Amino acid sequence: IIFLIVDLFAAVCTFFPARANALLKYFGKTTVQDYNEPENNQDYSVIYAIGDTAVYENTKMTVLGYEESVGDEWSAPAEGNIFVFVNMELVNNSEEEITVNSMASFESYCDDTKQNYSANAFTAIGSDTERNKMDGTLAKGESLDGWLCLEVPADWTSIEIHYFIKVWSDHTVKFQI
Repeated sequence: IIFLIVDLFAAVCTFFPARANALLKYFGKTTVQDYNEPENNQDYSVIYAIGDTAVYENTKMTVLGYEESVGDEWSAPAEGNIFVFVNMELVNNSEEEITVNSMASFESYCDDTKQNYSANAFTAIGSDTERNKMDGTLAKGESLDGWLCLEVPADWTSIEIHYFIKVWSDHTVKFQI
């Protein structure tokens, strides 16, 4: 049983370091070193605008622009909503391969409200032959120019996109439209 508890805690520390730190602080202990992410001086409070390039661990990220849509014959947003297609580019200048997944690597907020997954938006980007989804595995030196599709209220004023550097990380690079 002791080995099981130690193994469980080790798994929590490895895959959820922020949560492990919270547990340790609760019990009055010091925090664990986050082995999944190297120490760096990255300022995660910076919010980048369209055209700005953010750099993290030799990965460059840029929001190139966006387009609004009311859908097509294959998919349409819910009443009162529209689709916003966001064009992004990622360039992998690191030594390691990186994987980008439009569903797992990104989170979006519209007018400060977290947006839930939209099957309509996913279908809209999937049926669009002009736009590649923001999905792929990038080897050293490769780039990905793709699109995210969001379903938001038609009267939106601000969209914030958070790119998770690593899926299990609490650290994000933020862009605002």
